Amino acid sequence: MTPRPPVAFVVLAYNQERYIREAVEGALAQTYDPLEIILSDDCSADRTFEIMRQCASDYTGPHRVSLNRNPANLGLCGHVSRAFSLGNADILVLGAGDDVSLPTRVSDTVNVFLRDPSVVSVSLKLRYVDHQGRVLRPLWSDVREGPYTLEDYAKGKRPPGLGASRAYRRAPYAAFGALSERCKVEDAALVFRGLLRGAVSHSNRVGVAYRVHDRNLSYGIDASAIKSLYRQHSRDLRFAERHWSLPSPVVARTRQALRDMMARGIIADRFYKSRFKAWVLLHRILFSPRFSLQAKRGYFRAAARQLLKWGSTSSGRPA
Repeated sequence: MTPRPPVAFVVLAYNQERYIREAVEGALAQTYDPLEIILSDDCSADRTFEIMRQCASDYTGPHRVSLNRNPANLGLCGHVSRAFSLGNADILVLGAGDDVSLPTRVSDTVNVFLRDPSVVSVSLKLRYVDHQGRVLRPLWSDVREGPYTLEDYAKGKRPPGLGASRAYRRAPYAAFGALSERCKVEDAALVFRGLLRGAVSHSNRVGVAYRVHDRNLSYGIDASAIKSLYRQHSRDLRFAERHWSLPSPVVARTRQALRDMMARGIIADRFYKSRFKAWVLLHRILFSPRFSLQAKRGYFRAAARQLLKWGSTSSGRPA
């Protein structure tokens, strides 16, 4: 049998005292072994770190648990970069402080890595839940399973940017160093780095209950964030060209794909942000006892008309 590689599961949290206990419990409930669990707080101003410390103190299971608290707030990309220096395991699984990982998340992730040695990053399907944990209808349908390469990216076949369920092989990412302080979108940046170093893969096995609420980072993906991502991608592509053998035609098509990504993303930004906010609002109305059935139907009809209007004036889904 193929030996199971050691894995580090890092729970990244910042001011998430409302949700952090469930996130930590999801990490502690993992069935995979050998597993190290690292609870990392980005200098929260609320009780987030106190709750994490209590969970670690109360845990009596088989996994090794350690705590990290950044002395100063690093921001999302800085905290993610810091996570790659925590622990010594070959594979790094990242979890957000407001999401809940299913018990088989790590096992399902490692199985994908073991099936294909060229894969350096893996994502799983998300189960969308609201702020109270109630299951929501998915915003997007299933995406194509299997590996994606840089050539696929250059041809417009983009891997899903599901940062909430991603895991990474540590070694292929080490050469790039920390993400730029100006970068505001960590998941897509790490996916692109994976394409430059090998392949990234996706499985439609559900791995994470993704929490949808009004403080989701998805609200902050605006034109400046897309431009910062373009700069990060371009810098990483230049780095990869200098250090590794990349086919020139693929590099040229990738550069054009990056320019297209920025232009399309900026144009579609307002539509998708509005759609996401409307989705959250409608689900809150659906489950609220304050509205009659007739009122709920009226809200949904009006929202459907507006979504159709937005859809008719927007280009395709952003990368």
